[in-house]
Amino acid sequence: MTLRTCVSPGGKFTVGIHDPGFEVENLREKTGISSLGRGPDGTAVENHINFPESTVKAPKTDRIYEIANPLPFRGATFINTAWADRHAGRPETISVPAKSPCSLSENLTAKLDPAVTSQVIDLLPRPLRLALAQASTDPAELSALAKKACTLLFEGPGNLPTGIAYKEIETGSLVPDIHDHEIFDILGNNPHLPDAYKEVMVLRPGVQGNSEIIGEFSASAPALLSEMEWCLIPSSSVISDSSSHMVESFSIGKCIL
Repeated sequence: MTLRTCVSPGGKFTVGIHDPGFEVENLREKTGISSLGRGPDGTAVENHINFPESTVKAPKTDRIYEIANPLPFRGATFINTAWADRHAGRPETISVPAKSPCSLSENLTAKLDPAVTSQVIDLLPRPLRLALAQASTDPAELSALAKKACTLLFEGPGNLPTGIAYKEIETGSLVPDIHDHEIFDILGNNPHLPDAYKEVMVLRPGVQGNSEIIGEFSASAPALLSEMEWCLIPSSSVISDSSSHMVESFSIGKCIL
């Protein structure tokens, strides 16, 4: 079986290049010209461009890069060159933007009594609680939502949870007492939820089920994999594509996970 990957046996980086084009016969019988609105000077904006009179032809569209994943079972990625050219040399433009501060409690407290603020959050419709669980960056607010999503135990000193309550189901098994699984899952993936809550809700071994742990476990051990490095030797590489273009391969630097 031939494995398809972007890394050739010779250590070269290969990428497919497609120069697509198309021609589509116009089978439309009726035209629906209508006004879409008005421009700054009051001129009507109409949809004439959406109703061509003849065959639609695009002999040459944006070039497409086809990059097979280094792991063959992960398929391939297709990248539009117009998009790639806009972001070339600026990797920060394709990074996940940092979440802006968001706290419903702080905004309400600026206008309302803190006691009233707590009541307002309690009365939020569920779709708004879901949105808040995902968007909030306020640890106290997220902690309050966690207390409503499941039954937490506070058996030690301080106000931090020490575990999660369990309930018995019809089969006789004990499962975490979770009142709203969807909000529970969203909170578990919100990095602003305090670590003590993350631990008892989703991170402590066994809290997510009965799967056996067969490797060494230590709460103080560093991450098993913190970074990886790929190094590909720069050289020219023939593209495995009908267009048979030549491209320069490049090195992939350190990738922090």
